[in-house]
Amino acid sequence: MKIDLRKLLKMWINWLGGFRLENGEINLERKFLKEFKFMERIMKKTIFITGGNRGIGFQLCRKFATQYNFKVYMGARDLHKAKQSINKIGSENIIPIEIDIEFEESILKAYKEYLRIKHKDEKLDIFINNAAAQLDWSPNEWHIKTLEIPIELLDRIYRINTFGCILTTKYFVDSMQSGSRIVNVTSGAGELWDNNALKDFQIGYASSKTALMMVTKKLSAAVRDKNIYVNCVCPDWCKTSMGGGGDRCS
Repeated sequence: MKIDLRKLLKMWINWLGGFRLENGEINLERKFLKEFKFMERIMKKTIFITGGNRGIGFQLCRKFATQYNFKVYMGARDLHKAKQSINKIGSENIIPIEIDIEFEESILKAYKEYLRIKHKDEKLDIFINNAAAQLDWSPNEWHIKTLEIPIELLDRIYRINTFGCILTTKYFVDSMQSGSRIVNVTSGAGELWDNNALKDFQIGYASSKTALMMVTKKLSAAVRDKNIYVNCVCPDWCKTSMGGGGDRCS
């Protein structure tokens, strides 16, 4: 909700007795302005987006911060790169938090940092699990055949693309308010009914996204009593550093 602080301030002062915003009343103006800023901070909706410093995550951060006036927590593995991305967007609504969803200790550290810097009464309205990795394929360059993928690489892909979403929900769910949303970004690569997925994507990335769809259903059931909704979305093939040239979206 966007609040016109000056307009509300003038209404309050007029109601109190028609004070003019000058001279002796300047301290009164500042006092009320401070109170209204406090109200605006509490009423502003909040969102946490992992993988927020580039690609789809970057565009989500930009849109929510500049168009919808959300308070945005940009999750990124590299704080320096996150701050560079925030400078490109040019919004004071974005706060960077270091998080690497491959590792539980990093997720827990990010959660503790969120608790430290958030307003005491703040609750998250949306959490978007956007961060992902496609480590067994590179656009138009190379791919690892199904029977040749090292199990260590497969394990890493699952830790990032699938298990990380379970862990972020585990830690952040208690900081989400009733009626809030958790959104897991999946991919057409994981669609069992899409024959193109079988030939266009490799076993690691594709199967981890298939697993994420079932994880989403299980998480939804797990937090239903908290009145928190969990769903997944497929943004289509986008022009990003991971997706390559892109197709219908960019």
